[in-house]
Amino acid sequence: AQLQAFKAATSNRLGTDERVLFDMFQKMDDTALKDFLKYCKAQNVDVKEIIKGETSLETQKSLIQKIKTLEGTNPAAKTTVDPQDNTERSEEQIRADIATSRAQALHAAMDRAGTDEDVVKDIINNTAGQDLVDVIKEYERMYGTTLEKAIKDDFSWMSGESNLLRKLDAAVSEVTAYENMIKTNPQLNAPERTAITLEDLHKAQLQAFKAATSNRLGTDEMVVYQMLQNGSMTDDDIKALDSALKSKNSSLIALLKSEFSGETLKALIRRVESLGIKETAK
Repeated sequence: AQLQAFKAATSNRLGTDERVLFDMFQKMDDTALKDFLKYCKAQNVDVKEIIKGETSLETQKSLIQKIKTLEGTNPAAKTTVDPQDNTERSEEQIRADIATSRAQALHAAMDRAGTDEDVVKDIINNTAGQDLVDVIKEYERMYGTTLEKAIKDDFSWMSGESNLLRKLDAAVSEVTAYENMIKTNPQLNAPERTAITLEDLHKAQLQAFKAATSNRLGTDEMVVYQMLQNGSMTDDDIKALDSALKSKNSSLIALLKSEFSGETLKALIRRVESLGIKETAK
């Protein structure tokens, strides 16, 4: 029945009903969508190719993004937190979520034509030791390339490439040295890490969202999708993001409206409004 609906929305003389496609993909959970894609493949129906040929750019990006995420070719943000579970997170989980947000911010800053050097330098110069190593690992997991390569591609000697690479090397060397010492002397403890809070996480998420939307380089739609639609942020995180933007005389909905259009915008607005978030502060 789903395949019939998919074909009806794409393969007729009247043009593509993008709203039907979008609603289909949004309403199916990950398991149902995986089953649908598997069934289509068995029926020799290439869902991705049909979407590429039959939909507008905005709709296409969103639907292909979701398929790639499910296939593992475009990994979801790493989180063990249910977006609707508002119970207190452990310090370990907060650290993992901060690493995800910093990786997203770095990717958004370097993914488009031009580079937001301030974001990259701020994160790398103000993150050290195991925290920076966590970001390095998360960047590679999420985007399939190393942070070192991304910096080499986007920076030059004049713009501070060597300083950034030294920071990465120093963090990896420090963590490796401690790991070797502990292997040799099991009684030793790993060095204490700086205390972190949910406020630190929300600051990192705000930085990532701004890097993905609010600069001259255009919108990094994949990062926004990961943050709002793909489990990178809990409901409370999204509410905190909106509050932070409103404190700066903006809002999450206003920014989405300025950066997106079409069905992608509608889906993101539905997600945000489902949490009771409105465009302007009360």
